[in-house]
Amino acid sequence: MNPLKIAKWSAGIAFLVIALSIVGCTMLQPPSAVDFHATPTKGAAPLRVDFAPTATGQAVSYAWDFGDGTTGNGPSVSHIYRATGTYTVSLTVHLSDGRVAHATQDDLIDITGLIVTGAPHGPIVWLDRSAGTIFKGPRSGGTAVTVAQVPPYKSIRAIAVAHGKVYWTTYSDVERCDLDGGGHHIIYRPSPAKLAPIGDIAVDAIANKVYWAEDPIFNPENPLDTDPAEIWRADLDGSGAQVWANTSLWNYSDNTPSVMTTDAGNHRFYWTATRTTSSYPTPSVDATIHWADTSSNQAQKHTAFSSLPEIGGLAVDNSIPGGIPNLYWTNPGKNEIWYGYVGRFSKSRDLLMNTPHPEAIAVDAFGGKIYWSSGEGIYRANLQDGSDKELIYPGVHADALALSN
Repeated sequence: MNPLKIAKWSAGIAFLVIALSIVGCTMLQPPSAVDFHATPTKGAAPLRVDFAPTATGQAVSYAWDFGDGTTGNGPSVSHIYRATGTYTVSLTVHLSDGRVAHATQDDLIDITGLIVTGAPHGPIVWLDRSAGTIFKGPRSGGTAVTVAQVPPYKSIRAIAVAHGKVYWTTYSDVERCDLDGGGHHIIYRPSPAKLAPIGDIAVDAIANKVYWAEDPIFNPENPLDTDPAEIWRADLDGSGAQVWANTSLWNYSDNTPSVMTTDAGNHRFYWTATRTTSSYPTPSVDATIHWADTSSNQAQKHTAFSSLPEIGGLAVDNSIPGGIPNLYWTNPGKNEIWYGYVGRFSKSRDLLMNTPHPEAIAVDAFGGKIYWSSGEGIYRANLQDGSDKELIYPGVHADALALSN
């Protein structure tokens, strides 16, 4: 055979082998595919939208672009759209084998208008437990005024606000008054046979219910004869008061629910339970956030988050329509504020911000603000990412916070 033809033939065979090798590697390499879905995709602002991805391959990171100038990270995320318009959403996924996959859905989110009615607009209300005083002031800061002064012997414990009234617990009863200080009433007082110290309080402004916690009752003559901690529920005027949850059925029997809040729009009641896990060389606690369906006459406990450090305050942004409301809680010992959501089949939590010794907490979902107290006073910041932090009431002491509608 002609040597020139042999050389050409050999070169062709070599090229074919290389090409087949490349094709074979490509065919063996799994495709990099990513997609996502959003719920809901249309509504009035502020609108919470929940995003969930699907990816072929093992994902190591998720980067979201919500189309309104903000971004996010994580597999399942929630985002609040606050302005009218149509938004294109993009997702970039980095896979464990080094590949990168992209997905974009054009004009996915349609914000048709603004909600102008029903948005909370009232003052921020706080409790100075040591002074026995309830205060209120504008949400942006300014002059604080006294709402109610409780005698020291009654030992005020906690506050909640609904329908222009502030509710509070003392060591022995549940009381309320108007936010201008008038209309004071004791709406519940245990009978002499059941003088259980009363703890935290929460209000469901939609179902018009008030909840409070009662500490365990110990019999000093018989330490084994102990009534467990309980959560009570009544109408806002105190009528129909009854035990809604007996914690001995499903919780640490020696610990009272310490912090409570309601997600009225989704018929959920949240509370925390804390136990001491060690005392040497330093005290250590194990906190859990539970929830129950408020449409039930007797609470059935579910666990939202467990194995948490100390919890100082708990709030939920339940006034945003659409999507899954977020919980927010403070960790004073670690200087952190966290948030998370609990869906039907999934849950997620993440760190919102670091700030020195946060205690009580309140959330204005419509205004996009989060409020918290510390030893320096009352702060607020953007709810979305904790930015634009400002001290709005310097020097005040706030053991509990609430926002009035």
